Amino acid sequence: MRVPSEVAWAMVESSPDGMLLVDEDGVLVRINQQVESLFGLSRDELIGSPVERLLPERFRDRHTSHRHHYRSAPEPRAMGAELNLWARRSDGTEFPVEVSLSPVTTPEGQCVVATVRDVTARHEAEAEFHAVLHTVDSARDGVFMFDPDNLRFTYVNKGAIRQMGYSEDELLELTPVDIKPEFDDRSFRELLKPLVDGEADSHTFTTVHRRKDRRDVPVEVVLGYPEPADNGRPRRMVALVRDITERVEAARAREASEAAFRAAFEGAPVGMAIADFSDPSHRQITRANTALCELLGYDTNELLALGFAELTHPDDTVSSQEWAHRAQRGEIPRFALEKRYVHADGHEIWVWVHAAVLGDGTANTMLIHVVDLTEARRARRDESRLRVLQDRERLAEDLHDLIIQRLFAAGMGVQSLQGHLDDPVARDRLQRTVDELDRAITDLRSAIFRLHTPGTTAVRDEIESTVDSLVSSLGFRPRLTISGDPEKIPGMVVEQLLPTISEGLTNVARHARATAAAIELRVGDDIDLTITDDGIGVDPCAAEGHGLKNLRSRAERVGGTSGIKPAVSGGSVLTWHAKGRS
Repeated sequence: MRVPSEVAWAMVESSPDGMLLVDEDGVLVRINQQVESLFGLSRDELIGSPVERLLPERFRDRHTSHRHHYRSAPEPRAMGAELNLWARRSDGTEFPVEVSLSPVTTPEGQCVVATVRDVTARHEAEAEFHAVLHTVDSARDGVFMFDPDNLRFTYVNKGAIRQMGYSEDELLELTPVDIKPEFDDRSFRELLKPLVDGEADSHTFTTVHRRKDRRDVPVEVVLGYPEPADNGRPRRMVALVRDITERVEAARAREASEAAFRAAFEGAPVGMAIADFSDPSHRQITRANTALCELLGYDTNELLALGFAELTHPDDTVSSQEWAHRAQRGEIPRFALEKRYVHADGHEIWVWVHAAVLGDGTANTMLIHVVDLTEARRARRDESRLRVLQDRERLAEDLHDLIIQRLFAAGMGVQSLQGHLDDPVARDRLQRTVDELDRAITDLRSAIFRLHTPGTTAVRDEIESTVDSLVSSLGFRPRLTISGDPEKIPGMVVEQLLPTISEGLTNVARHARATAAAIELRVGDDIDLTITDDGIGVDPCAAEGHGLKNLRSRAERVGGTSGIKPAVSGGSVLTWHAKGRS
């Protein structure tokens, strides 16, 4: 059946593409309404115009040449399939087009039907695609796409090519299993199964990739199975792969450094600890080495349950907290103090503490070195005593060899004058002068004798020495606490205090059967001494022994009192009080 011409043209008019009929001279004979819409020109303006009117000026001459060439061998085809074709609207704007040509014979002669399609949207999509592709190719990480059925790679970016050392064509012949020596086909498909089954959106794991040069590279892989943007396209697995060689090497270096630190920390001959001082009043110990545990008498777990505030002697706690506060505020990166710690059995230990803030100072962590100064302090004390004794010896020699001899000679000279004086009053006064010189010489001799008698340099040292001397008898070291300045205790009180401490500890050693004792001395306007033990206690009804009488007598000599009573938790409590001021 022959289709009427009016029906055929109606079909042309309804086409979504622009359609033009061009004669053999390149003149527009007919156009459909889509051409009017595309170019912004009416039929009356276009019919009879050369087809080149619809092109940008820079393409018109070349198009004329192509048109003549096509007329010599007309056939249906896409125009310039390899070309980037552009058309021009009436307002001068240009837009990309796709053109198809079909020769047709009419009563007027040979003509060409040109179909013109606006492909602006396609161009924009392609430009966006190429921009995305350029971005993906510029990424340092590798991007791999593969078919979940046969596992064959369908796309690799330049990052993947750089990572693997293969060419693009070589990679597209491989599968993930070919470059993952830690997987075989079965184990890799098991890895993919949760993604394929929709049980997971993505999966991240670390493995190694084997390059073309057979070198294994540690990588972190993020696997995904996204839905395709176009439902008609096959779904692909996407793997984002990052080379983590630097991360792995850094982790190994850090582990080696930590291992070396742990070895040095644990094997250090001095006490070492790491402490969290976010709460300066507590400063929790988070790590302690064997030397520190042995120095303080705790096992590791006991020490980690304590803070340095619990270990520090009460007299040193305030200064220690202030230094910790200053370190926390960033005022000092480190500090060193000579201070007292309390041993697990209660006795005091003099130590040298060096603490340094770890890191850049923002972390609340300190590395602390603790060195036992007990023997060093005793050595310094003995050295100080020796210097004093030497000074006393020199002073005694000077007094004896110089002062006494001069006084004696002066007395002899004065005495020799008595026979030359007739006045009895003068002779009496001269005799009294000789007697005063004799008494002065006697007093000097007594002073010289006292200088030769061993003394101490400090009351605290005397107290510590007294306690030290009884450790072997007790079988343990008592805990000694002194508050206030013991050097302010009057000499006559010290003379009674030291024997009192010795007597009190001797009684504990002989009678109490104790395993621990504590000595507390408080120095203020008065002096208060307390000796507490955990022994069998005392019978308040028992008669007072000779030792307790001695203690009371010593207290009364300095205007004080003394007594003993059972302790609340067992054992006994000896109290001794003396007036600090006359």
